[in-house]
Amino acid sequence: MATTWPQVTAWPNDLREHATYLSDYLRKALVCIDSAWDQPVPKPLVKTMLAATSVLITKFQNTPDMTSVMQALATVQNDHRTTTETVQATVVRVQENTITHQQIATLSQETYQSVQNAAEERRTTVLIQETNDIAKETNDITKAT
Repeated sequence: MATTWPQVTAWPNDLREHATYLSDYLRKALVCIDSAWDQPVPKPLVKTMLAATSVLITKFQNTPDMTSVMQALATVQNDHRTTTETVQATVVRVQENTITHQQIATLSQETYQSVQNAAEERRTTVLIQETNDIAKETNDITKAT
């Protein structure tokens, strides 16, 4: 009786699935080879095993090393930490600047009010001076007559 060889299926793109399918396929092929005794292994079966193994090896070679992934994650983590610290420092500076601007606005209002008061006092002083001048002239005119 002829040995039934494992059927070829489409190999998945995912690395782990591919490895699982290939492992299962090779295990079935080994069982068939063991039970076939003197029967030759079909050439297409050997080609399929070699091609699937080659593709899996290529996938492993193109997979980033975990050390590289960990270094990239550490770099991203450091960048995130630095950005967070920068944002926090900026928030503190903005709050300080806001307080300073509020103080400046208050001081500006107080200065404006002082200037207004000084101007009013000056007008009053000028009026008093003019009144005194008029009174003096009136006295001078009265004395002269």
